[in-house]
Amino acid sequence: MTVTDKKYERSGFIWNLIGSTVYSVVNMLLGTMAIRILGGNLGGIFFFAFSTVGQHIYTVAYFCMRPLHIMDITGKYSFGDYRHFRFLTSAAALAIAVLFAVLYSGISYKAMIIIVLAVYKILDAVADVYECEFQRDGRLDITGKSITIRTLFAAACFMTVMLLTRNLLLSCLTAVGAILISIAVYCSGALRRSFDNVGYSEHKGASKELFGMSWWLFAASFIDLYIFAASKYAVDAFMGSEVSAYYSTIFVPTSAILLMSNFVIRPVLTRLSEYYENNDSDSIKRTFRNLSLMILGLTMFGMLFSWFLGIQILSLLVGSEAGAELVNYRTALVIIIAGGGMYAMLTLVYYIVIILKKQKALFIVYAAAVVPAFALSLLFVRNWGVNGGAVSYLISISGITAALFVIAVKNLKKSVPEGGNE
Repeated sequence: MTVTDKKYERSGFIWNLIGSTVYSVVNMLLGTMAIRILGGNLGGIFFFAFSTVGQHIYTVAYFCMRPLHIMDITGKYSFGDYRHFRFLTSAAALAIAVLFAVLYSGISYKAMIIIVLAVYKILDAVADVYECEFQRDGRLDITGKSITIRTLFAAACFMTVMLLTRNLLLSCLTAVGAILISIAVYCSGALRRSFDNVGYSEHKGASKELFGMSWWLFAASFIDLYIFAASKYAVDAFMGSEVSAYYSTIFVPTSAILLMSNFVIRPVLTRLSEYYENNDSDSIKRTFRNLSLMILGLTMFGMLFSWFLGIQILSLLVGSEAGAELVNYRTALVIIIAGGGMYAMLTLVYYIVIILKKQKALFIVYAAAVVPAFALSLLFVRNWGVNGGAVSYLISISGITAALFVIAVKNLKKSVPEGGNE
């Protein structure tokens, strides 16, 4: 590795840390700020549209292409191929968003907010294809800078308009405009300025091939996201937008666990792929063990911290009125933190199964879990409210993690000889 490569690797780690932190923290805080400024009802609509429905729409537009894109180190597909495919998936995501909004909420203000925030999330996915290309070309630092700039710019525009007008729809439209500007000025501009060898040409049949490669990943991820959010949908349906706002608020700390785990998971994906290609099972197991222990430690600390100080800190974010309601949800908060730690483990095992090229197995596991998760969330929320939703979330995530872990261990033994290449 040259001095220049080492410099970019260090810079990439730092900017990935900054970008991931900013993205996660801002996405956590926007909902709580909406509750604080606009109240529980409108804040609940925003939280549900942005964090629950919006994340599902993002998944459709994103179509799980990041692992395939950044691991395509041989350049089999050009940037133009990946971008064209992302445009197609984004168009599909928009159609789904409009259909869902109308079917779920009719022609209403809530439906308009869902659609506008879906557009925001779709543009987020479009920006991601540029950031994947930066990372594939060894410039994770530019990826981190891009995430930081567009996230802060869009959030600043959203918050400014919301504070000045108290108009949620106008604030969301402003955020959409801000992310459009960021993509045009920074994402596209940085790619053209920093790289001379980017392939913008599109090859016939590439989108079909990419669809075939990513379909099982997308289907599994889409279902995974539903299972993650099943209790949120149930709470919103049975208990209304205001309780939905409080329930989404106690989910906020899980983002911190996922954020910290992603700091160490994402940068080692390429390295894990190399271990697999080199039949180095010892390094794969050692890396998995170290990451698992780190996630476990963060989760245990998060549960302890949340029991004693979690509600007080969340109350500072959402304001005293909403904070008074959160006092009733301390037990649910700790259960959700445990579920967040389990979800971080699930993310790690998920990527290992991808590296082992068992995408179809991912889909089978998630497909088998979706109906039980749906039924469990409805049953538990209907009978035990918010606490029931938290328990159903933990049970569902734990079951999937256990199943994928078994698949990973079984296939690692089959495909990589014990001891690897040593």
